[in-house]
Amino acid sequence: MVETKRGMKLDYTKAPKLFYHPLYNIHLILNNMSKIKSFIELYIHQRVIIVKLIAIVNERICILSLDDNPRKAI
Repeated sequence: MVETKRGMKLDYTKAPKLFYHPLYNIHLILNNMSKIKSFIELYIHQRVIIVKLIAIVNERICILSLDDNPRKAI
């Protein structure tokens, strides 16, 4: 369990795989991309992209809060 600078908690044991989206520089940590039911809110504020992704993956909930520099967000 890792807590981000925004106070959100990420559980890497439940979502071990890391997917990288080169266009938006966003890391998505998901178990199985083919079984995703997701709700995505995209906020753009002063050229910073913050993505809030709530994904239900294999009946588990993974919550990510990432900006345009994921390494700084964690």
